[in-house]
Amino acid sequence: MKPYLIFDFDGTLVQSKDLAIRILNKLSVKYGGRMINRDEVEYFSEMSISERMHALHIPMYKLPALLIEGKRE
Repeated sequence: MKPYLIFDFDGTLVQSKDLAIRILNKLSVKYGGRMINRDEVEYFSEMSISERMHALHIPMYKLPALLIEGKRE
């Protein structure tokens, strides 16, 4: 039997949106930003990264550390 690797980017197999929001909120508070709720996800998805960081009140220079820690989570 051949091994297969399946990617699930749209939430068909695993609903990861709630996990992503929990991690974002945890790190956002740690890095001096504000938390978001589930209703804001679509609003944020239409923004650029710099616009998101501004809306979360997190300076852009903190983004690399936030991404590294977020990946670890």
